[in-house]
Amino acid sequence: NSAALFEHDNAASFGFALLERHLRSNTAAPVLLAQPAPRLRFVPGFSLAVNARGDAILVWLRQEEENGGPYVGFIAAFRPHDGTWGPTVVVDRKDTYGPAFVDSAGRAVVKSRELLYRRTTAGTWRTHALPPFEGRFSGMAGNARSDVLLTGRDPASAPGTVFVFEKPVAAPWLP
Repeated sequence: NSAALFEHDNAASFGFALLERHLRSNTAAPVLLAQPAPRLRFVPGFSLAVNARGDAILVWLRQEEENGGPYVGFIAAFRPHDGTWGPTVVVDRKDTYGPAFVDSAGRAVVKSRELLYRRTTAGTWRTHALPPFEGRFSGMAGNARSDVLLTGRDPASAPGTVFVFEKPVAAPWLP
């Protein structure tokens, strides 16, 4: 996984505040992973997202049985920029996680195969249906307000065709 801050800058606009946001974005993941995390056993994969302020969401697969059962569903833990890792929460018991991001207010968004999950600043997880699409979703991006863009490809479409779906935070998916 890699992190980046996608913000246009130049010599005139670049200053210490922007430098700090770049450093947080690019160094937060390894620093957070080095800190005491929620109780984790070995997991085959995880997704970590950190915003410029330092809020983080860590998402990983849930193991059905204590001793080596199948991985089903996913779990998440949140760390506010000014605190420690919170409790682990089973977000979904059947689906698997996908990409994640954290907006500027500390709201986390995780895309699964079937739903879009949003974690409120109060810690409640809410679900939203994904837009109808016959193809396969391939990427997700979000902005500071928590608006979401999904990209996808449909093998039945012309080669190189990419579909983009937009969901404003408090509105339905746009056509």
